[in-house]
Amino acid sequence: MSFSNDFTFRAFRLATLLDWRKGGKGIDLTQNYFDGGLLGDTAVGNARAAAFAKGNAVYVQPSGFVKLREVTLSYTLPDAFGHTIFGPHSQDTRLEFSGRNLKTWTKYGGLDPEVSNFANQAIGRFQDVTPYPPSRSFFFTIATTF
Repeated sequence: MSFSNDFTFRAFRLATLLDWRKGGKGIDLTQNYFDGGLLGDTAVGNARAAAFAKGNAVYVQPSGFVKLREVTLSYTLPDAFGHTIFGPHSQDTRLEFSGRNLKTWTKYGGLDPEVSNFANQAIGRFQDVTPYPPSRSFFFTIATTF
């Protein structure tokens, strides 16, 4: 489920996008690799391996989340200022600052509860096998209309 909001106050605009997924399970195979290799002879690795050998699903984790997906703050410049920079036919000149993938709240132990080693297909999703997490990005934009 997604919640988007758009607030405008005079020349300022704030737009947000919040995503929420309730429930679901994911398997953190990346942690399995680390336990068998890097942590294989440590107390943590041995404890997880023993729990896994007994049939406990230590790598299956809840993958529900709340994500602050995007926030954009923009300021609309006065028309005279936009005309000075972009010419007399410009209008609605804005300065925007945006951020994407800003924060994730989850109980999932891996990098990202949305990750899938097999893309966005219905079967085989929610398998975390050493993926790259989504990047946190920031953008500054100057936009105008002619």
